[in-house]
Amino acid sequence: MRARDLDQALATMEPEFLACRYRRHAWDPYTAHRTPAGYDERLICVRCEAIRHTVYTRRFTIVRTSITYPAGYRLIGLGALTGTDRGGVRAAAMLPTVTEP
Repeated sequence: MRARDLDQALATMEPEFLACRYRRHAWDPYTAHRTPAGYDERLICVRCEAIRHTVYTRRFTIVRTSITYPAGYRLIGLGALTGTDRGGVRAAAMLPTVTEP
């Protein structure tokens, strides 16, 4: 049942979301500013528009990092992906681009 649920979710996922799950996010600077305790930085993924927020100390030690994903990115109800699941993500992202020799 899980494999079918994952396949169904991947079949309806935006191509940009699949690309980020397969190749990882392509981060670009979005905002950055000084705070009393250090620095606050936000990066944006140029493909899926996820926002990565990182808080640093004055010496650039990471205090915390979080990612806000766009609607439709997360696979709600499926839990953590296994290695086999990740293979399904790679297949869904890559197979539409495969050409015959």
